[in-house]
Amino acid sequence: MNCLVNAYSTYKHLALLFAVSLALLLPAGNAQADIGPKPSMRFTFEYEIEPVSIISGQLLECQDENCTIAEPLQQVGPQRFECTDSECSSQAYGYAPYHKLVTHLTQRISGSHSRL
Repeated sequence: MNCLVNAYSTYKHLALLFAVSLALLLPAGNAQADIGPKPSMRFTFEYEIEPVSIISGQLLECQDENCTIAEPLQQVGPQRFECTDSECSSQAYGYAPYHKLVTHLTQRISGSHSRL
């Protein structure tokens, strides 16, 4: 009888170990990577003066041509706006119809409007 109790106890432990191992091997849910193409913009600068470096920049999203209400492009996941010392670029899930690019240069602040 004691031998049967030990065998039953061992069987329960092995069954529990198998169930836990199986649960750890199965994925918890569907994981999907965000790998689709995203619209992007690249801004290069041509100077009529001695070239200056870009200190920082911001891409403002606007719904109207005058940019009366402008909001910066949010940095979410792969969506971003960044500048090097000579150019700026952005990648987004989607863009507003109008934009304002504000850059802080070593000599001055510059701004422009553009429409996609």
